[in-house]
Amino acid sequence: MKTLVILLSILIFSYTGYCEDKKDFTDVVVVLDSSGSMKHTDPFNLRLPAARLFVSLLGADDRAAIESFNTKSDILIPLTMVKEAGNLDKLVNAINKVPSTGLWTNIYDALDMAYVLLDKNIRPNSKPIVILMSDGKMDTSDAAMDAKLTDTLKTTLLQKYKDRGIVIYTMAFSDESDKELLEYIAKATNGLFYVDLTSDNLHMRFTSIFENLKSPDMLPMQDNSFLVDKSIEEVTIIANKATPLTKITLVSPTKKMYTANAKPETIKWSESDKFDMMTLTAPEAGRWNIKFSTEKGNKAYIVTNLKLQTDFNNQYVKLNEVITVNSWLLKDKKIVTEPEILSKITMGLELTLPDGKTDHIALFDNGEGADKVKNDGKYAGVIKPAVAGQYTLKVKAAGSTFERSQSFTFIVLKENEVMPLTAVKSEKGTEEKGQAKALKQDIEKSLNPQDNSETAANNQLLTEKIKGLTLKKAINSFLKINAILITIVILFLLLKKAKTLRSALLEKAGKLLKGLKIKKFKK
Repeated sequence: MKTLVILLSILIFSYTGYCEDKKDFTDVVVVLDSSGSMKHTDPFNLRLPAARLFVSLLGADDRAAIESFNTKSDILIPLTMVKEAGNLDKLVNAINKVPSTGLWTNIYDALDMAYVLLDKNIRPNSKPIVILMSDGKMDTSDAAMDAKLTDTLKTTLLQKYKDRGIVIYTMAFSDESDKELLEYIAKATNGLFYVDLTSDNLHMRFTSIFENLKSPDMLPMQDNSFLVDKSIEEVTIIANKATPLTKITLVSPTKKMYTANAKPETIKWSESDKFDMMTLTAPEAGRWNIKFSTEKGNKAYIVTNLKLQTDFNNQYVKLNEVITVNSWLLKDKKIVTEPEILSKITMGLELTLPDGKTDHIALFDNGEGADKVKNDGKYAGVIKPAVAGQYTLKVKAAGSTFERSQSFTFIVLKENEVMPLTAVKSEKGTEEKGQAKALKQDIEKSLNPQDNSETAANNQLLTEKIKGLTLKKAINSFLKINAILITIVILFLLLKKAKTLRSALLEKAGKLLKGLKIKKFKK
């Protein structure tokens, strides 16, 4: 038994550094086009409230910077902790200062400045990203220079981005945009490219990026209503408006009505022409309703200890690729496995295709098909996108008293289109880390059994998962462990030898001193 505990402890030690690659915080540079043409493509400056929305959604450990570019680029505010006192106001003020007066559009200079800023300031284990929005092409007024800068961007600058793991999301704001270049930039760095932006959907694109980056817990929207349960500490609602004059109203479960001008201190409310953003602290449990909002695109992000998790994180997918999606609930950071809870849970996928049609796929925890282990709390299902284009995947869970969802945007490549190398690397790495993390959790559970039947089941499950590890990973782990042990042994032997050598030298020195004293005495 002691040998087993030691072995399991070694496995935990070996995988702790490998699977705890928590990139929960973000360093983001929002790069906004400030050329004069934006007066025509964005006459009401709607890109500014959309950027403000994105920054406002970021978390306490996230940093944001705001950059404006036209002929030259300008960092309006460097990387700043979003939630520290007064900083959100500083970021919002910086966004509000973005003009539409520049003569030209130097995309190379914009991305070069963003790279320099991130390169010098990336924090360990952060997600460094750039969001680039432009309505034009590389245009410095010199065609030869434009061609040279575009080539340098593709061959040199983007390689620097890839080497540093910085992802670029790009947005084409008009038909005049160089969509081919913006798409190339995004794919080269494993980012996403958004096209056909309008004043109505721009802020939705920013929320899409936020969801891909942060995988926030969300509440499903049903006919402009959402269900709040007792575990929810905070909810942030994005409610879209048909016109700037629309006045959004929130209706609580006890039929209390709130507006931007009539609300308690526990509700923060921000208005704009296209959407309102409301944050409710300690919201009343029950079903809330949103009145006078367009139903499409509304969001409800939450802070809770009951979280929906999934292993899906693909930015790019091959055509007709079979993808298994696993999903589970975490309560206080532990997978929910209680039969009385699982029996009341349903999980499923909502896949929105490029043409706007929606497929519904059920997820199961029955040990059949895509699901590997019955009643382990992890639900599984399969998707197989058959059409190239942009998809939205929503993972949904529902119980008797709660609802949860997560949303992801991904691209299905054309038949002969090459998968971005960074996307392949990211997908593989995430899969292996997820397996390692799951293994660690199972090992820890085996070391702390609750009863004999559960121990037996856990040990059987653990044995199956350990067998499932590839030989290569097992050898790598073995070599790492032995390298550490050998180093310790060598150090121990060297210290022991040094101690022995020291004793011998002292003994020899003592004899020499004694001999010298005898000779001196005889004389």
